[in-house]
Amino acid sequence: HKSALIDRSNRLQALKEINALADRMRKNTHAVVLFPEGTRAKRGVLKEFKMAGFQGLLQKNKTENNPIQIIPVAIDGLWKLAARIPVPTNINVNIRIFDPIIIDSSDTD
Repeated sequence: HKSALIDRSNRLQALKEINALADRMRKNTHAVVLFPEGTRAKRGVLKEFKMAGFQGLLQKNKTENNPIQIIPVAIDGLWKLAARIPVPTNINVNIRIFDPIIIDSSDTD
């Protein structure tokens, strides 16, 4: 499978999944989409970012000859559509793509 199926109540299982995902990234040069809150923000209020999975992916894939490129994306307004049936109309969802961040082997944080 190509996803990391995370049980948010089981930290050990989550870290094993992240490690397996990191291995697939490295082997297949796949891109990965991470949701740093671990879930969708309800009512547009961000939750604290969960850094362990993100840091694990970076540490396992960062090599001298292979910098990692992070492309931050913000999706605002999608929460207004989540789990609503019928789907409401006239809802604006804004997507903003930021400049890439390049992380090479000399970066420690």
